[in-house]
Amino acid sequence: YHIGELFVGLKKSTIIGEVDEHVSISGPVHIGKGSKIHPFVTIQGPVIIGENVSVRSHSIIRSQAYISSDCVVGHSADVKRSICLNGAKMQCGIFLGDSILGCGARIGSGVITANRKFNQSEVSFIDKNSKLHKSGREFFGAIVGRYCRLGANVVTYPGTIIQEHTWVGAGCVLHGIYGP
Repeated sequence: YHIGELFVGLKKSTIIGEVDEHVSISGPVHIGKGSKIHPFVTIQGPVIIGENVSVRSHSIIRSQAYISSDCVVGHSADVKRSICLNGAKMQCGIFLGDSILGCGARIGSGVITANRKFNQSEVSFIDKNSKLHKSGREFFGAIVGRYCRLGANVVTYPGTIIQEHTWVGAGCVLHGIYGP
């Protein structure tokens, strides 16, 4: 499965929600009913933003981001090629790249989901049974399960998986599989 498949039918912009006059939009973008895009946000389509979403000032929503309904994207957040499911909330100053946030997941201020290895090789991870899994991708951030909580300034290595209902304290560095 490739995230780009979500955007196949998105050929032109559809803006139903409220968009401040100081927002920069390029490419095809869908913004759903009840959503509010605050001043100085940049959206680079294709992007889909569902209903009742709040995208706070100075955020950047980059190509192939899917933000479902009832989500919050905090001030100065950077979301790139990621899927954020219903009720996901991201605080200020985060980077969410090539990742998935489950329903109701929350990530604190300053969280970074690193999405590329230093040597630019394929991202892989080792499961709890010491079995190696290759992603087939050079870019792969994290999968954060539903109702997870990541405290402020958590950093995830590429390919990190955090299972549902897992809470991680502030300042942790994660690599591998965690929870629940």
